[in-house]
Amino acid sequence: MSRIIHQLWIGSPFPDHLARLAQTWRDHHPGWDYRLWDQAAIDTLDMPYRGLYDDAANIVPDDAVHQFRADLARWVILRDHGGIWADTDTWALRPVDDLLTGHSMVLGWEIQDRWVGVSTIYAEPDHPATHAVIEHIATTVPAARPGTRPNKLTGPKAISPLLRKRKDVRLLPERYWYPVRWNNPTAADDPNQHPDSYVVHGWQHQRDLKGLPPCGFKAPSKTAPAPTPAP
Repeated sequence: MSRIIHQLWIGSPFPDHLARLAQTWRDHHPGWDYRLWDQAAIDTLDMPYRGLYDDAANIVPDDAVHQFRADLARWVILRDHGGIWADTDTWALRPVDDLLTGHSMVLGWEIQDRWVGVSTIYAEPDHPATHAVIEHIATTVPAARPGTRPNKLTGPKAISPLLRKRKDVRLLPERYWYPVRWNNPTAADDPNQHPDSYVVHGWQHQRDLKGLPPCGFKAPSKTAPAPTPAP
């Protein structure tokens, strides 16, 4: 198992409220390495679609440039290093090790049996599915209509058809990594409402668009026993 957690932040100092969320990953995975990628580190990657990354402002809406660039970077980072990719607006409620053991790639259903989420991903280095996603992005995004949102270019709507039927990819039930839907982001803030969940996605971008307060993590009032992972 590749025991490293990757996160990325570019464009401004890392906000305190997201740093608190990042700490939950380290707290629940003390035997794992942790790396917060910045732009200088991204510049060292052998990124086959570097031109798309650099030209993001002409490909996606202004508010989605960083989201798009994170989508591009995550697959190359996992290809080269393996481990867990965790968006900075996610937080861990318990260790995820038992979900990963014996599997070379693990993602979760963002919407059960429809869309595969990309905010939390585990992969071994050089995984064939990672290469498939990178190739798909490199060939399809250049032909996309300018202003298309990342969820259609590099997010769930783009990668779900590639991953949903692969035998070398494990897809977890929605409740484990995506107990909260994008259109109700503040439901993420009370972990007592998600007793079966290992990870919560706080949907910070949606909060920003709606003018809502930042992700607010609160420790559970009591720790529920971990659910038995689905086969």
